[in-house]
Amino acid sequence: ILPAEMRRILPSKTIPAFLVYKGKEWEMVYLGEDFQKRNKRFGSEWKTFAIDNKLKVGDACVFELMECRNDCLKFRVQILRGDIPSKFEDNTNSENEDTTIIVG
Repeated sequence: ILPAEMRRILPSKTIPAFLVYKGKEWEMVYLGEDFQKRNKRFGSEWKTFAIDNKLKVGDACVFELMECRNDCLKFRVQILRGDIPSKFEDNTNSENEDTTIIVG
């Protein structure tokens, strides 16, 4: 499920989405149609992205919205490997899926 800040600006429809990482592109389905507008997410193709990039517990993905059209979305992805720095740990213990960590 995508964070609330992102859900507010993304379309409320199902459209193709593309994730770009290290010059490679993964196509997936963005599922934006939801009556409660809380469950906007990527389709099952997300699993292929995670496997291809060997994502593990403790890794973080940073999504940069590059293109937001009515017929497709495109994100540049950065993967931060390893544990989240200790100064952010207090923010990650929340059970709220909308908690955002801002690194500045």
